This record gives sequence, structure tokens and C-alpha cells, in this order.
Amino acid sequence: MASTRASLPITKASQLLELDSPFDRLTNLACSIFGLPHAMISIIDGERTVFRSNVGLGQDELPRDMTLTNHIVSLGPDALVMVEDGQADPRTCDHVMVKGPPYLRFFAGVAVVGRDNRPIGAIGVMDVRPRKPLTTRQVETLKMLGQMAADLFQQADSTRAQREQIALLKLAEEVAGVGHWRVDLTTGETTASDEVVRIHGVEPGSAQASDVDMYAQYEPEDLERLQGLLARAAETGEGYETTIRLRRLDDGGRRLTRARARVQRDENGRPRVIFGVFQDITDATEAEQRLKDSEAALSRQVATLNLAQGVAGLGVWRLDIATGAVAWSDEVYRIHGVDRASFDPSYDDAVGFYHAEDQPRVKAWIEQAIQGEEPGEFRLRIIRADGEERVVLSRCRRELDAQGVLIALVGVFQDVTERERAHEIVAASEARFRTLADHASDVIAIFNLDGVFRYLSPAITRVMGWAPEDLIGMRSWDLVHTDDHEVMRAAYRAHLAAEPGALSPRIRYRGRRKDGSWAWLEAQPTVLRDRNGAPIEIQDSVRDISAAKALEEALTEARDAAEAAARAKGDFLANMSHELRTPLTSVIGYSGLLKDREGLGPTERLFADRIATSSQALLSVINDILDYSKLEAGAIELETAPFDPRELAARALSIVEPQAAAKGLALDWRLGDGTPQALCGDEARLGQVLLNFLSNAVKFTEAGGVRIEGGWASGRLRLEVIDSGEGIDPAKIERLFERFTQADSSTTRLHGGTGLGLAICKRLIELMGGTIGARSTLGEGSVFWFEVPAQEADAAMTLSDPAVPGALDVEGLRVLMADDNAGNRELFRVMSAAWGIELETASDGLEALQRAKDGGLDLILMDLHMPVMDGMDATRAIRQLEGAIGQAPIIALSADVQPEQMAVCHAIGMDGHVAKPINVETLLREMSRVVQAGRAAPEYAL
Repeated sequence: MASTRASLPITKASQLLELDSPFDRLTNLACSIFGLPHAMISIIDGERTVFRSNVGLGQDELPRDMTLTNHIVSLGPDALVMVEDGQADPRTCDHVMVKGPPYLRFFAGVAVVGRDNRPIGAIGVMDVRPRKPLTTRQVETLKMLGQMAADLFQQADSTRAQREQIALLKLAEEVAGVGHWRVDLTTGETTASDEVVRIHGVEPGSAQASDVDMYAQYEPEDLERLQGLLARAAETGEGYETTIRLRRLDDGGRRLTRARARVQRDENGRPRVIFGVFQDITDATEAEQRLKDSEAALSRQVATLNLAQGVAGLGVWRLDIATGAVAWSDEVYRIHGVDRASFDPSYDDAVGFYHAEDQPRVKAWIEQAIQGEEPGEFRLRIIRADGEERVVLSRCRRELDAQGVLIALVGVFQDVTERERAHEIVAASEARFRTLADHASDVIAIFNLDGVFRYLSPAITRVMGWAPEDLIGMRSWDLVHTDDHEVMRAAYRAHLAAEPGALSPRIRYRGRRKDGSWAWLEAQPTVLRDRNGAPIEIQDSVRDISAAKALEEALTEARDAAEAAARAKGDFLANMSHELRTPLTSVIGYSGLLKDREGLGPTERLFADRIATSSQALLSVINDILDYSKLEAGAIELETAPFDPRELAARALSIVEPQAAAKGLALDWRLGDGTPQALCGDEARLGQVLLNFLSNAVKFTEAGGVRIEGGWASGRLRLEVIDSGEGIDPAKIERLFERFTQADSSTTRLHGGTGLGLAICKRLIELMGGTIGARSTLGEGSVFWFEVPAQEADAAMTLSDPAVPGALDVEGLRVLMADDNAGNRELFRVMSAAWGIELETASDGLEALQRAKDGGLDLILMDLHMPVMDGMDATRAIRQLEGAIGQAPIIALSADVQPEQMAVCHAIGMDGHVAKPINVETLLREMSRVVQAGRAAPEYAL
């Protein structure tokens, strides 16, 4: 655009617009994007704030403590400051540019961040009128401009530093760092200055300097070229200049050098001496390359600013008041459909592009701006050079000199034709939409991309208590619970970024009712787009899900309560196991020692037998309770592996053999000829069921015998335990497999037991996919049986226990036992003496760790539950010790026999696990296995 005076001299745009100044382009772009008359880019310099570029502020610098830039910098790299009315805001009401020209009222600015992520300045936009805060999108745009300003500062700093470096290097070339050399062609003697020697990586005056072959340090192709130049100089007397790549002798570093040579002739004109200078130019060459790279980056940054204008669809124009010259940016030329090379617009040309009906309005708008009034913006029609009619929007600001005199009008120019057409389309469809929305049960809302409501259906009154007119013009965010803002923003951003036609997300959030209460709502937004796919507004369907949400929360609370109860039950069982098994270790151990003691009288031996029997009965009760609890919680996992069914039967009978022998009962087993040598299944759990059947059979049989019969057919293993006992009433058979049930209540009083054994067996067999049952005849005996799927396996894969060594030799071992129970420590001390073990004890994990640091241990027995430091932490600490000390084998002694606990012990670096109460044979076998196996230094999870 130009002044109202016609036919004024024309000056090229590049002479009037400072298009080559990136900072000025950035402030002009900021004014254009936000439609505001003022913008600035500032930087803190000591105690002052310097305006690197500003639009219409009339100031080049101010004291630092008087500026908002100082405030922004103090807030950190993510700072954002917005002042809606400078006169009312205590931070700015006394500011020189609020109380005086240009009388600013509105300000929005963000930090400009330096290389070390510390703020160095600010970028901001301003208005002389109060304004509402920037929208989220506008804030993001301002931050983007702030990043561009930071990039420009960094590029400027890099370029300045590199230019200074090159200047210093050139000065060094002139005054120092340049060596000289000389070759006497008559004698062949070569001499070089100290600097030449240093460049080659040799210390002058050293022994190495006297016989170093400098030529051997040159790249072969460079050496060949140099030798050719020397030969030519010797022959023709022609000097030379060349570059040589060499490898220094001291550090092997590669350097680039430059050699210049001249020739001195004798009195006959023949070449006599070749002399010259030798210089390391590596740093200078690299600095020059960095400068070139920096200048290229700066050029790219300027190009990015130009690209930003094109992407935003914004052009810039300027009218010089003194000359009347008009200047357009490339985007303005494009909008008018003309080319810069062939068209140089005058003021009359610029006005002439407008529709005849709109030209008077353009002239009046320009005159109003020149006279100092706020012209606002216009939306008018232009006729392009190709005859197409377009709708354009323009805004301008007044540019003043240091004395406040108007020197130019600078404005932005944008083609908004597509936007106007889109609004027309939306207006037409909105009428149809309102008819449908007014009768919908869900709330229908339409809001701009900044979240401001444009329409709300009448259902809002029923759902939230608001009348539609209460909310029109409000931001949707003002009704959303602050805890849900981030989730809402992320969901809307993702939906806006999705391809057109993408499924609408369902977004749950809390909305504020008119009475102040909160309702749970579910929104399903749809993005409305223009013909080019650009989003223009959002249509939302919202329903009240408060009742459904309350039900979900109730179900969640119930689930959490159930899980908490399960955890509490697990913790209780683990604690109960520890508290019961720990004292049982002493009871069983001391009773065993007492029974083995020579010279024990019959009565005392009877007492010892009773103690041992009772403690084993108590252990059986504990095991039943824990097993059933784990079954109830679904915490038992089956382990399928090859096993020998005949060995399974024989081993089970061997366990009950002492009890049977005491009652004079015969034991026997027989499996069918078709039974494979190896089957696949959980041998431990099958053995547990079989042993339960056998224990009951021996318990309830007073004469005769007990035998195992069975076989395998069609992929299923069947085993039966047959006794000659008193038998069971057939009417009570089915109830035997229920928990806490025995055939007769007197049985519990007579034989003991929890009534859980058969219930556990039933659950285990069913877990394997099998069946279980019993049959009996009173006075003749009973048969208990189970049948489970079991596929045939390779017999070579069955091993009785490859981990158990053949010999249990523990004599002479140096063992540390850590246990907080004094009785257990004393018990093990007595047993160790009998085994020939050299024993040391510790009462807690910390004491065990201190002893382990001294080394010399063959084995550590570690209780898990101890005061001060438990066994887990002690093991982790020992495994962090260096060398053999940290690799000493460790066996866990734990009353917690659950698989997950054993897995944790192995993961932190324990080599074995023995359950309390301790079985002497099991302990000895585990000690022998661990010591003989040694350690393979696995990766422990500490």
C-alpha cells in the first residue's frame, strides 16, 4: 500500500523493507500473525535490556529492572507472561511505555533461551488496547517464534565467534607459529627452525630431533608431490606453494600444513639454495569451514522466515510517507497474481486492484491511519491480474522515527477467500444442524478451535442446569475440572492432528454444573474442516455418565478391597508359616537329638518319641493349611517333567514304611505291564496325593497291609491305594473330599488332622485335569484312587535327582549360620559338632555381613527374617563384595516355602533353599550339593 498522494516516485521494495534483517522480519511476522501493532525481540546485557528489534516502540534500550524482559528471564526457560491491561496490572502500571508513548496496554511474551537452556531475553507482542489472554494455539505460535529468535541469536553468536577465531589465527600466522627451513643444493644439508620441528610433533633440542625423518611423516601422495616440486625448484629455480598432510610423532594426530618456497641463485644464475616457510593451518582451515557452515545455517534460517510467511499465507506491505513508495513482499505479489520482476506497484496500482465498490473504503482506511486514528482491519475484494475475485484481509501499524514522527505504514495482507467460503458453508449447515440438535437427548455443542462456545443445544439445561445463552461466548475449559485439563487437551490435539474421517474419540471428564457440583461426562467430538481439510471448528456430542461412573468406581473399590484382602491373607499365611515353623525347627531338632542320645531311659525315650510325633503332626497341619490357602488363591502352578511312575510308588511307600512297621503292616506295590518307564506330569504333586492316601491308609489300618496298584492306558495314569482297614460308610464317601470333613468326628479326636488333606488332593488332581474318588466296605477296607492325563516320555530324560551328590561329606566345612533365634543357633551348633563342621553364628544380617567380609567361609546358612538387616538385604550386600568373598555359597533357611519366595531367593544370589522346620537329611544333601557344585558367577538381580 502507499500514501494517498498519487503519481509519487517509486523505489524498489528491497530498498524500503529491511527484508535482509532476520530479527526485523521476525517482529514483522509476529505483528502479522497476531494482528497487533507492536512487537519486540530483546536481550539482557548486564544492567540494561537491549531491543534487538522492535516495531513502533521508539526505544533502543532500557534499564534492565524496568522491563518485562527482566521479569520473564527470572521465571526460567518456559516463562510465559501475559498482561491484559498494563494500566491495571501492578507489574506494568508504572512502565515508561505504559505511562508514555506508545501507551501500551496489552503484552504477551515468552522467554528466548540460549545454548545452555537459560533464558537470555524475550519476544513479545503488544497493543495499545486491553485484550484477552492469548489462546493455547496462539501461545504455541509465540513460543515457536521465540525458538526462532533463539536460533537467530545462536547463529549470530556462532558467526561472530568464528570470525574472531579466524582473525586471531591470521594474526598468529603473521607474528608467530610460522617456521622456516633451508636446503643447500650444493651440500645437500637441510636445516629447520624450532617451530617446524614442533609442527612435526618433536620437541626441539631433544635427542629425537637430531635424527628424525620428517618426510616419513607425510602422506605418500603429498610426499610424492613435494619431491616433484623440490626437484623442479632445484632445476628451474621456480618457487612453489603447496599443502602437506602429516602425522605428528608425539600424539599421532593428523595435521594439515602449508609450505611456501623460494629459490636463491648463485652468481651464475644457477639455483643454490631453496628456502621457505612452513605453517600448521589445520585450525584455520577448520575454522573457515565452520564459518561457511554457520553462514549457510544463517541463510537457511532467513529462508525459514520467508517460508513461515508463505505457510501462514501472510504478506507484508509498506508505504513510505515521505516518498509515497510502495513495497510488497513475495506473498503479496502472489495474492495479486503478479510477478516482482515485471510489476512494480504504485499507490494507484495497489488501490486499482480492489473492486470498484471497495476502492473508496481502501483510500479512507489509509487516510485514517495516516491521521493517527486506529484503522482496525478490513475485509474487501480484489480482482487479481487473471480476473479472479478474492477476499483479502489487511491490518496496518504506524511506524514512527525516534522523534515520534510518522515515517511509514507497515501492514499485513492475507487471502481469506477459502475461510470466508467455509464460514458460509458452516452457516448454511448450522441451520439444519440446530433443528436436529434442539431435539436430541445428548448435549450438542459447537465451539471454535480456541474452545469458545458458539452453540449449545437445549439439553444442556436438563443435564447441567445451564441455559444455552449462559455459556455462549465462554470457553469450554472453564467448565472442565482442572485435574482433567491435560487429558482433554491431549485428546483434542490428537483428534485435530488425525486424518480427516478418523473415528471420534470418547473422552471422559468432569464438568461443572450450574449449582457448582460436578458431573461425569463423555464427549465424542467431530472436527469440521474446510474444503482443503483444514479444521475450522469442533462439534461435540456430550452425555451424562455420572451413574455409570459411580457404578464403575463401586466395582473398582470392591475389586481393590478383594485384592487387598487376598494380599492380607497371603501376608498372614506367610507370617503364620514363619512364626510356627521357626520354633518347630528347635522342637523337631532337639527331639531328634534326644532320641539319638545313648543311655536314654525308656520313659525319657518315650517322651522324646511323643515330642517328635507331635511336632511332625503339627507340621503336617501347617502344610495342609498353606496348601489349601494357595489352592484357594489360585497360586499353585504345576510343573510338568518326565518321571518314573514305579519310582514314584516306591518312594511314597518308603516314606510311610516306619509307621507301617510299627503297626506290623505289610506294604507292596504293583503296576500293570503296559505302564511306560517314563511319563510326563507333576511328580511332586502326584507324590503328595499318593502320600496322603498312604498316610491315611496306614493311620486307619490296624492289621493286614496297604498296597499300591495301578497302570497306564490311553494316555492316562491311574493309581489306587488299597488297605485292609476298618472301612468307611459308603454314605459318607463323597463328603470325605470336602474341606474340614472326616468320616467321623471321633476320628479327629482319635487320630488328629485338619480335615483338609483329601480336599487338597481333590483340588490338585482336578487342577491336572484328572478325577479322584474312593470306595469302601465297612469291616473290609477302602480303596482311594486318582486318574490323570500323562503322556509317555523319553525314559532317558528321567533322573532321580541329578542335583544331589552321591556322598554327603560336609566334615571340615567352615560354615556361618545367621539366625535371630538363639535356640536354632544352639541346635545347629550341637549338630555341627557331630558332623565335624567348624561353625560360626550371627544373630542378624548385619552381623553376618561383617563376618562374611573377613572371608574364609565355605558356606553361609541365612535365615530370611531377622532384625537390623534381614537375610535378603544381607545376601545382596555379600554378592556386591569383590572376589571369592562375594561368591561364598549361600543357602536360605526359611519358614516361607511358597514358590515365589524361593524364586526371589534364587534371583538375588542364593544357591539353595531349605524349609523350616529343617529336615536333617535334606539340609545335609543341600549343603553337600551347593559346596560341591561351586559357583558359576551368574548375573544376580540385586
